Order: sequence, then C-alpha cells, then structure tokens
Amino acid sequence: MLDLTPEQQVLREQFCSLRKEFTELFARKNEMQTYEESSLTSLYLSTVGEKQHEVFCLRTKIAAIKLRIELIQAYINRNEIPELKTVDEEIHIRFADHKKKIEENVRQLAAAKEYLKNSLISADEMKEMKETYRIIIKKLHPDINLGLSEYETELFIKAQAAYHLGSFMALREILLSLDLAKDSADSISQSEEFTGIVLQLEKKVKNLRKQIEELERSFPFIYRKELNDEEWLTSIQKKLDEDIANLTKEKEKQVLYLKVIEEWKPGLTN
Repeated sequence: MLDLTPEQQVLREQFCSLRKEFTELFARKNEMQTYEESSLTSLYLSTVGEKQHEVFCLRTKIAAIKLRIELIQAYINRNEIPELKTVDEEIHIRFADHKKKIEENVRQLAAAKEYLKNSLISADEMKEMKETYRIIIKKLHPDINLGLSEYETELFIKAQAAYHLGSFMALREILLSLDLAKDSADSISQSEEFTGIVLQLEKKVKNLRKQIEELERSFPFIYRKELNDEEWLTSIQKKLDEDIANLTKEKEKQVLYLKVIEEWKPGLTN
C-alpha cells in the first residue's frame, strides 16, 4: 500500500475516477465510429436512403428534361433546327455534379447491402470484444498510463487495429499478455507532477464528452431512435413512395412534351 498524504489520496481517487470515465468514453467513441456508424448508416440507406435516392434521380431527370426543352425551345423561337449535340453537351456540363452524386449514392447503397449481408459478429461476441477492449484501454492507453514500454505501446496500436477489424481472437491474445495486477494509479501517485496529470486528464475527458455529443448530433446517430421505430419508418417510406409516384407522373408529362417539340421542323411556325 502506498504511503500517501491526504492531498495525494484525494488526487489518486480523482485520477481513478477520471481514468474509469476516460476508458468508457474512449471505448464508446471508438464503438460509435467503428461499428455503430456503419451499422446505422447501412440500416438507414437500406430502409430510407434507397427511396431518397430514387426521388433524387427522378428530380434530376425531370430537371434535365426541362433544361433540354428550354434549350430546344430557344432554337424553335429562332426558327432554327436544334443542334442536339450542343444541347447534349450543355446538359452534360450542367448535370455533371448530379451524375457524380448519383454514382456515389449507388456505391453507398451497394456497400450498405453488402455490410448488412456480411455482418457476422454475434451480439455475444461483440459484447465480449467490447469488454476486452475496455480492459486493454485501461491498461495501455498512453493518456492514463505513464511510462509505457515500447512493447506496451505497440500492443495498444495492435489492439486498436484488431478492434477496428473485429478480430476478437487478436484482442484476447493481447489481453492475456498483460499484467492485470499492475495499476497505473500507483506509479502516477508517486509522480511529482500528479496534480498536472489529473488536470490534463480532466481536459481529455471533457474533450471526449464533447466529441461524443457532436457525433450524437450528426448523421447517422440522429436517426438511431427513429430507425428502431417501425411507425416512423412506415410513415417516411409512405411519404417517399408518394413523392416517387408524383415525380414519375411529372417525368412522363415532361417526356411527352419533349417528344412534341423534338418533332418540330423549321417553317411550321410561318
């Protein structure tokens, strides 16, 4: 047992409390960014995003048709034969960004389906992996452990990589190699800079809290509750289906009008 002054004992207790919170927050942030973000994004895209993509494609198509009509109409107003190649080039330029977005959406939707299909980690395995990772963070994270050896630093880097890859066996091997009886609070309690260490850890804990709060306010985490609400999903899907139906009718109307003006020939207006 360390022989500590009352002030040192208070600081040690503060450090232990902060170390525990830091471990939980760091693990939570990693969990959100490594697993939950991909899971929620894939779920959102497969239930809502696919229909939103269809709406975007229809709106883009309608806008392109309207632009084609406008460009051809300009030739008609001058009683000239439309230069369709020039019209096509103008549309291509104007809608280049839309095309890129559509291609990116298609890629994301395909990736979402692949992720949901190939998510092989069971709930029990995930729970055990998270618990193992928390222990490793507590023992090896440099912000809460002074004087880590080069070997221990490398172990922590390997642990992070294993967690991001979902390799539970690698995490388990790292855990088995640790001295679980070693308490970083003991070495820090003996440090002359103990007060400064505790203050720095307080700042890091606050920063982690802030980062997690910012994540919670961003996509896809803002939809965490809604994605588990069947009533919300049904409602938004119904609204998107209505938009798709209305936009499809609008596209058909614009296509018919475009067909009419494309058949125009000079001299018919005289």
